[in-house]
Amino acid sequence: MPPITGIGPGSAITEPENPIYENFIFKGWYKEAECLTPWDFNQDTVNNNITLYANWQPVVLNLYTVTFDSQGGSSVDPIQNVNAGSTILEPEAPKMEGFVFNGWHKEPECINPWDFDSHTVNENTTLYAKWYAISIPETYTVIFDSQGGSNVEAIKGIPVGATINMPAEPVRTGYKFGGWFLEAEALVAWNFDADRVNRNMTLYAKWIADSTNNSNEDVNEKMEMENKLTGSPATGIFSETSMWVIVLVIIASGVVLAIKVRK
Repeated sequence: MPPITGIGPGSAITEPENPIYENFIFKGWYKEAECLTPWDFNQDTVNNNITLYANWQPVVLNLYTVTFDSQGGSSVDPIQNVNAGSTILEPEAPKMEGFVFNGWHKEPECINPWDFDSHTVNENTTLYAKWYAISIPETYTVIFDSQGGSNVEAIKGIPVGATINMPAEPVRTGYKFGGWFLEAEALVAWNFDADRVNRNMTLYAKWIADSTNNSNEDVNEKMEMENKLTGSPATGIFSETSMWVIVLVIIASGVVLAIKVRK
């Protein structure tokens, strides 16, 4: 505080602007350092060089704690020793799987949001986290029942209303694959270009007997039967035993003819 100079003897002085001291309240000017006798600016006069002393009273600080209830989210440390009437800094947002954080509120029902720029702390306070659930799209699985054919892997994680790609065709001996159907009896075919998946489902393979393969089997069976009768593989050539039988028959026929001629 700058001094007041040039004061005439017996003159009063004007009270200066109150000084400021953090966390203290100014209580006036006094004639001694112990602040026993206050200076009365209306009546007291200056008759020599004097010093006036400021009287300070400590401010009784009300300190509060702000607690953060994340309501199922990750932990947030409290803010302690908050001066009455002070604002606070917003802490780092908590996290909770499957949810999005939507600010701190004054009550568990999250009706009144806390404004960290303007709201002040005047008592021990608890703030509550508000959450919004993340909408997870539903997905489905399509299982392929090959009904006696080779295995076909299921298609999983199909979004609602999506089409699916046709898997590799299964294989079954003696049959031709006839497509995928909605029922085991193979009545309604699944159209992979247009039909859409809206539930977990199973598609069934349709099989058509392979007539070409059956004809070959019939031929093979006939050849095997001839082999059993002739003792020869079905090559169109007589076996060695059959040849000897034929030779003997021819010789015997010649002997009979010779006897008839001599008679």
